[in-house]
Amino acid sequence: MRGNLFGRLILLFLFIQGQASIAQQINAEVFLNTDQINQTNIQQFQNLQSSLQSFLNSTSWSSEVYPEQSRLNIRYYFIVNAYENDTYQCTLQMSYNRPVYNTSYQSPLLLINDPSVNFKYEMGTPLALNLNALNSNLVSLVSYYTFLALGFHADSFALNGGSTYFESANQIAVQMSSNTAFSWPKSRTDYANDILNNAFDNFRRLYYEYHINGIDVLEADFEQGQSSIYESLLSIENLSRQRGNAVLLRMLFDAKSDEISALFFNDKTEPQKLERLTKILNKVAPYYTSKWTTSN
Repeated sequence: MRGNLFGRLILLFLFIQGQASIAQQINAEVFLNTDQINQTNIQQFQNLQSSLQSFLNSTSWSSEVYPEQSRLNIRYYFIVNAYENDTYQCTLQMSYNRPVYNTSYQSPLLLINDPSVNFKYEMGTPLALNLNALNSNLVSLVSYYTFLALGFHADSFALNGGSTYFESANQIAVQMSSNTAFSWPKSRTDYANDILNNAFDNFRRLYYEYHINGIDVLEADFEQGQSSIYESLLSIENLSRQRGNAVLLRMLFDAKSDEISALFFNDKTEPQKLERLTKILNKVAPYYTSKWTTSN
């Protein structure tokens, strides 16, 4: 127990010393699914996939450089629904799983399903990000979600640790929302806008405690880690009263519903605790009611 705690303190120390460094460089995987369209020439899609992956992995998301084995593994999966004259209409599925201390387990941290991703890309066009200028819709989109992943990763290691990244994401969202040529949907930009709202300070505390005092402790002391996660989830009820069906709560359960179900909805959880938790989860996340049952 003491050795595990010492190890966690070292991990946290390293993160705080180079808060940018642990979460600033990424190993991205980009996939394009073109099954929905009738195209015989796949060269343009291969070029887009390789160019986008190169852009994500070569961009300096911070001033720090961190060893490759510690970079964030983020997955971008584009389903191309329509394509004509270099214009793409896609659904984007983006995910990031956070490493858990002293285990091989990867805790789901961010799971985005964006059904209205539209952009224009000519084969061979260089991709680059300039936060002080208006970028292309494609560059802005993947940069926005990358900064969100960096921010939530940082928040899971240090309280409010991801603010710098959320501010960068919000800067992109403001630029794109104010430009009539792109008109980003509010549902997309709400992620960065809400997380920076002081009304969501308790959400960020919940997020931090769920991971640092819960998920990271499970291996050494399962009951202690589970108890911390349980207490953090109980606090969601008050947060839900304050802001209703906030987009961040939906984001949390999109990523965490399976994990929460596996942790609590089994015959090992005390019936009284399970009843209380089930009542709260059915109230704040009714779209995942099927997960909140011991029959899973």
